[in-house]
Amino acid sequence: MRPPPERSAVSFGSRRSSPSSESGFVLIATLVALAVLVAIVVEFVYRVHVATARGSNFAQVQRTALLAGKGVELAEEALKEMLKSGPNIAIEKDGLFFTASEGDASVVVRVHDELGKASLRTVYPNGVKHGRAHPVFSRLLEGLGIKGREGIEDALADWMDDDDQPRAYGAEGPEHYLRLKAPYEARNGYPGSLGEVLMIKGFSPEVLSALKPFVSPYNTDGRVNVNTATKEVLLALSEEMNEELASNLMRRRTERPFRDRSEIMKVPGFEKAGYALMDGIRVESRMFSVHSRASSGEVSTEIEAVFEIGKGVLYWRRL
Repeated sequence: MRPPPERSAVSFGSRRSSPSSESGFVLIATLVALAVLVAIVVEFVYRVHVATARGSNFAQVQRTALLAGKGVELAEEALKEMLKSGPNIAIEKDGLFFTASEGDASVVVRVHDELGKASLRTVYPNGVKHGRAHPVFSRLLEGLGIKGREGIEDALADWMDDDDQPRAYGAEGPEHYLRLKAPYEARNGYPGSLGEVLMIKGFSPEVLSALKPFVSPYNTDGRVNVNTATKEVLLALSEEMNEELASNLMRRRTERPFRDRSEIMKVPGFEKAGYALMDGIRVESRMFSVHSRASSGEVSTEIEAVFEIGKGVLYWRRL
């Protein structure tokens, strides 16, 4: 027999990796580590940027709030100086403007006379209509074309009178306010601010926006300053007032503010019509509303305030 053929020997020993494969693995690991590191650095930088931006924004907000408050003080001091020569100044519809700046920040202040507006105190606490304020407010609503005039007049009166009996078109607590989803009582007193008026039935934001330039809760006796009243308010002073008379009066006060109520009789057309106005007008200013807006970069702060000369701030609100 022939011996079986010889088989070639085969080695099953381990293989060594080549230098090129090892370097490739190290390169991949390095790139992965670098990517993770870059992601961590980017996240850190982003967080630092956000924190810095928030800190800077907070500082700007604080700065503009301070400047807006200073704007109110600026207006008060400026009015005091203006009134040193006398309480009679003329202010037109756009109001008086004051400006100031500090570095890259600025403040713009607008001032209006609250006594040049129609009073919201249209009834006395006992519910009797105020002889001066109620007719002016009623004619103003009509002149401005406010819908639902009777309802607004009665609801305002019910809000202020001290009883709980609703008027024909009005509203009192049990019949209206206490039935709301978030119930509350009628004040049974005079509104403390224009914002409060939004709580009264019929005074929607649109109605209040239309009335805001012409009415005031701070005019306590109903007399209107003819040196500062807008044409809309002047037209509401009496049934005899018309566009021509109001224009004549405004032209005269621009030339020289009225220093006495009787001077209105010298305005063309008021030789007779002026008599009926004597009890319902004034010529002095002492109570003012202020809108102060301060800006720094993209940040701004607005403040509304009311102050009375000699008595200080009566109302303050940051918008």
